[in-house]
Amino acid sequence: MRGNILWMELRTGWKGILIFTFIIILTAGGFPSFYDMIKDSGVEDLEGDEYLTIEVPEEPGGLINLTWVPVQGAAGYTILEDNSSTVQNKLSPSLRSFSTENTSISVPYDYEEKHYYSVYIVMDNVSDPVFLGTRTSVVNATLWDEFLQNEAYQGLAGGREISFLDIRGYLALEVFSWWVLLAGIYLAWRAVASVAEDYKEKRMDLIFSTPVSRRRYILGKFTAHFVVTFWICLVGAGLMTASVDAMGQGDSAGADVIFSTFFASLPMLMCIQAFGILGAIHFKSTRSGIGVTFLFIFAQYAFNIVASVSESLQNAKYATIMYYWDYTGILMGEGVNAGHFAVLSILTALFVVLAVWAFDRQDIPA
Repeated sequence: MRGNILWMELRTGWKGILIFTFIIILTAGGFPSFYDMIKDSGVEDLEGDEYLTIEVPEEPGGLINLTWVPVQGAAGYTILEDNSSTVQNKLSPSLRSFSTENTSISVPYDYEEKHYYSVYIVMDNVSDPVFLGTRTSVVNATLWDEFLQNEAYQGLAGGREISFLDIRGYLALEVFSWWVLLAGIYLAWRAVASVAEDYKEKRMDLIFSTPVSRRRYILGKFTAHFVVTFWICLVGAGLMTASVDAMGQGDSAGADVIFSTFFASLPMLMCIQAFGILGAIHFKSTRSGIGVTFLFIFAQYAFNIVASVSESLQNAKYATIMYYWDYTGILMGEGVNAGHFAVLSILTALFVVLAVWAFDRQDIPA
C-alpha cells in the first residue's frame, strides 16, 4: 500500500513537478552558458598593460619584478604604486614612487591587498612624464574577483578562495550557493502541503478506510518526495554537464564532479522535507507548517554563512545542515565527504522517525 501512496502523490503533484523541472532546466542548463560573458565583462581595462609584464611571488615577503618595453629617447622612468587604478591617470596620490633608468624594477611585496603599478616615461624635452601603461599585483584577476574578497562571499564558498576565471568557482557562487534555497523551498512546500492538505481537505478518514497504516502513509509520502528530489538532481546534473561541456569547460568541471555535487545535496534536501513533514503533522496547517519550515531553511542558510566567516562562531557551523553539503570542495575535486553524507542521512532518518511517532499518537480530525 506504500506504493499506492507514492503513486497518488506523484499523480496529484505532476503539474508542479513539471513546472519546477522547467525552472531547473533554465537554472542548471542556462546559468553556465553566461560564464564566458560574465567572466569577460569583469576583465579590468588597464591602459597600456600590453607594454608591461609583472611577476608576483605566491606570498607576500619577496619582491615583485616589473618590466616594460624600452622607449626610444627615454631619459628614465617613474613608477607609481597605489591601491587604486586611478593612479594611471594621476587622479590620486600614489602610495610609493620609484625612479630608474632601466626597463625593469623590483619592488617590495609587503602587502596583501591588490596594488597597481603605472609606468611613466621621463623625456628630456618634455616637462611632464608620458604615461606608458599599468599592471596590477593580482595576475589574471577580474573585477568579480574583488567582490569575492568579501567575507560574505567567502562564506558561501565554505571559506575557500574561488575565482570567476575558473568555471568551478563560477558554478559554486552562481548556482550551488543558492541551490538549497531554490530547490529547498519548493521541495519543503511540497512536503508540507502533501500532508497538511490531507488534513485541510479531510482526506485522512478516506485514506485510512483502506488498508494503509499511519507508518506506511508517512513513509509513502517520504518515498514520493525522494523520487521527485532524485529526478530534480538528475535533470540538474545532466543539463549542467551538457552546458559546461558545450562551452569547452568539461575538463575543469566534468560529469563526475557535477553529478557528485548535485547528488551530495540529496540528503540535505531530504532532511528539509522530513522536517517539513514533521511540521505539517504538528501544526495540521499548511500555512504554519510552511512558515516554520521556511524559517528553518533561511536560519540554517544565514547562520552557516555567518559561522563560516566569524572566528568566534567557527564551531557553530557544525550545527547547520548546509555545512555538511560542501559543494565547493566537491567542485574543486575533494570528493564527497562520507561523514557529511552520513550525518545528513541520520538526521533525515531521525526526523522521519519523529514524524511517524507523532502521527501515530495523533487524533485524526474528522
